[in-house]
Amino acid sequence: MKQKNEKGITLVALVVTIIILLILASVSINLTLGDNGIIIKAKEAKRKSQEGYINEEFAMNLIQNEIKNNINSIDSNPGKLEGSGTKENPYVINSVEDFIFLQYDVTNGNTYEGKIVKLGHDIDFNANNAYVDPNSLDYKKYGYNGEIKKYIQENGINPIGITNYTDDNLLKSYSFNGEFDGNGKTISNLKMNCNQNNTGYNAYGLFAYCLGNIHDLYIENCDYDIKIASNKFMGIGILVGTLGEEGKITNCHVSGNMNVYSGTENNVGGITGANNGEVSNCYSSANIKSVFFNSLESNPAQRCGGVAGVNEAKGNMKNCYFNGTFEITQNEESSLRCFRTYAGGVCGYNLNEIDNVYNVGTIKETDKENKDILIGGSIGTNWNGTGKEINACYYLENCILISTENGRTISTLGESKTEEYLKSDEFINELKNQKNKLVALQDKYMQEGNLQEASKLQYGEIPKITKEIAELEAKESDDALLQEKVTV
Repeated sequence: MKQKNEKGITLVALVVTIIILLILASVSINLTLGDNGIIIKAKEAKRKSQEGYINEEFAMNLIQNEIKNNINSIDSNPGKLEGSGTKENPYVINSVEDFIFLQYDVTNGNTYEGKIVKLGHDIDFNANNAYVDPNSLDYKKYGYNGEIKKYIQENGINPIGITNYTDDNLLKSYSFNGEFDGNGKTISNLKMNCNQNNTGYNAYGLFAYCLGNIHDLYIENCDYDIKIASNKFMGIGILVGTLGEEGKITNCHVSGNMNVYSGTENNVGGITGANNGEVSNCYSSANIKSVFFNSLESNPAQRCGGVAGVNEAKGNMKNCYFNGTFEITQNEESSLRCFRTYAGGVCGYNLNEIDNVYNVGTIKETDKENKDILIGGSIGTNWNGTGKEINACYYLENCILISTENGRTISTLGESKTEEYLKSDEFINELKNQKNKLVALQDKYMQEGNLQEASKLQYGEIPKITKEIAELEAKESDDALLQEKVTV
């Protein structure tokens, strides 16, 4: 009997112990997962901390903007470039007034050849601090009638260099042929308006026609509205209208909006409309629309690209990308239709070499009347197949939107990739491998003593977006305020 009682007591104690443990576990689970649980409390604390950080950042931005808008530019001699144009002492742009002087000076025949012009500060055309005196009336002779800031906000600024020309020799005497060092600075809220009807060739952009070297410059949130009717070739770009044979554009980025209405053989691009020189390590995230209307010439064509409209026979493009939108259409009231349209995510019409480029933006055509449109995800066409070799050109699948299949030809140039692949390390390695192949081939030619072929090969750094894509992965977050949804 005694042993039986001991077993009974032991069994009861065990049951009681289990019940107590279950109760304690329930309390623990409730403390952890319940409405007032530890995890909920932790998430709430995290959310409030992050929300506070956002509010603090927002407040700081407001303060910075207020300072930016009300403290005038540090420029002791506005309207005149300080410095001597040398590497040791370059001309420096410190204000909008200096920028206007450069535009006027080049347009009137100072090409700055052999000289260096450097951007000393960020220039925001909407901010008071970008001007020495935003209310100045002293720039009428430069083409700005009235208070300078107000006039620019309403009418925009004029391009650097002449925009309409009839012969190349004249053009080279009135274009920027020096070095423009953007110094990693940003030009913001740049506005340009144009409405012209003329004869001859046209070039339109921040730099109209350029034989110089532009590098390390960023144009942010631009607003271009350009309408030109002419009877000759036209180059229109946000940074450069037409880049000449000796010209170079390196490490530059543009964003914003550009609407182009043209009635001639036009070339429209995010960085440059027509490239006869070298464009490298550049990208455009602009929203561009090219509208064709009645032409003054027969059989007109338009060439449109996210980076360059046309890459000419002596042009080279490498390490560039586009991640904006490009719409091609035609004015419904036009009696003379566009003869043919060539469009590409990076370049519409190629006659030379393009290496290591890709498009993750959208190319859209809405011209139901045009019966002859050739459109590509990266490159529209190699002219009659005579364009030089295209290396490592990629584009996001389904990036082309067409209004009808009638008369549409989809270019097969370049490789279609998924969004997932474009965000992967594999894609980054593929671009690096393409660069390594060029380096190895150049070494081979050098060892063989074939210096001519070796000198033809060009390579550079991997496009900037590759690093961004590697970092821009969708991150899960419990806080909707900070949840990042990344799309290419």
